[in-house]
Amino acid sequence: MRHLEVMGRSRSFVSSQVLWAGGLRVGLAIAMSLGAVAQAQAESYGLPVMQPTQVLAQQMGTDEIFNRGIEKYKRQDYRGAIEDWTEVIRLRPNDTEAYFNRGLARSDLGDKQGEIQDYTKAITINPNYAEAYQNRGIARSRLGDKQGAIQDHTKAITINPNYAEAYMSRGGVRAGLGDRQGSITDLQKAANLFRQQGKMAQYQKAINVIQRLR
Repeated sequence: MRHLEVMGRSRSFVSSQVLWAGGLRVGLAIAMSLGAVAQAQAESYGLPVMQPTQVLAQQMGTDEIFNRGIEKYKRQDYRGAIEDWTEVIRLRPNDTEAYFNRGLARSDLGDKQGEIQDYTKAITINPNYAEAYQNRGIARSRLGDKQGAIQDHTKAITINPNYAEAYMSRGGVRAGLGDRQGSITDLQKAANLFRQQGKMAQYQKAINVIQRLR
């Protein structure tokens, strides 16, 4: 089960969503205007010209660029989102959430190797990033690395013993490897956790898979 949620920054994305949405156009217009002035001045002195996007990046804070990537992702502009999160990584190389989100966008574009690289980098920075292990496990499974997938899902569970999605994913991999009993055990654990967490649709899905295996 894929972990779909992109990671947002609460101070600029969640708590100020309306204000940020209205403020983007003003910031962009100012940045483009400054870019035109800078370009004219640079050209008059024979200096390198800074592109408007570079001016915009200077005017915007890193969190704003990060959240702009989220908005692009929601519009399914995955390449644009990748560009923004790549810029965040350039400005803040240890930003685990930027790597995680970029991995999601790369997955949506079919770049499984790039996805794995981003999750791996996020894990290197934060070894307790359960969601990154979970998503890397799914990507590995899709590429045929079933044992690597099980290892990643197991690590996610070790970090977060209540991670129902990780049990569900590991159960699916075990079923594909012919480990019927191990799969049922994982799926039952996932079902119990989903029910405790009030995720009834996921609970029913786990129960349905268990019934098919039996």
